[in-house]
Amino acid sequence: MKKKRLIIIIQLLLFFSGSLIISKPLYRIGSLKYKKFRIEKIKQKWKMFDQDTLSFVYWLDVPAINISYPVLSVSNEDNLYKYPCLHSIRSQTEKDSLKLITAHRDMHFYNLKMLDGTESIFLEKRNGEKTEYKILEIENLPTEIAERKILEKKEEDWLVLMTCYPFHFIGSAPERFIVWAKDFRKDSPSDYQSKNNKIIFIIYKNIIN
Repeated sequence: MKKKRLIIIIQLLLFFSGSLIISKPLYRIGSLKYKKFRIEKIKQKWKMFDQDTLSFVYWLDVPAINISYPVLSVSNEDNLYKYPCLHSIRSQTEKDSLKLITAHRDMHFYNLKMLDGTESIFLEKRNGEKTEYKILEIENLPTEIAERKILEKKEEDWLVLMTCYPFHFIGSAPERFIVWAKDFRKDSPSDYQSKNNKIIFIIYKNIIN
């Protein structure tokens, strides 16, 4: 009798442990599909000039690493918890000035760590005009150096994605992970080459001092 009861207990344990193992990936798949569905709905509302989406200035897409979010026009702590934000950087030439988009490393820009430099980045306006950018440089810099470099390049036509670094750092991260990209429709920058629409020369930096 005791042996039979033990067998039943073992079977139940195996059943529940198996259920937990299966349920975790199923939950992840389900949540990813729901997230994609929700984002698509938000994008549809944005295209239709819905009142709730008037603060969206761009739509950011990096298809290779599953980043697809609206970009808010005002950057502050509250907005950064909602979506990526466009930083306002004063420039003499508004048309071709640097565009800086930031987001939290453990939220919307978590997948940036998966970049290998060959991906395309797309920035879309509400009117449907979409610009493709190619990555020129990926680097991580101390915060002060990163901010100074961005200010020095504010007059140049860059798309910059920035988040805190390291990605798994607990607390206020000391560095910034920065992705520098150029409009691929324009003349190719002199310090990189392209072949079959893929960047083949990427610079990685890690400046400590």
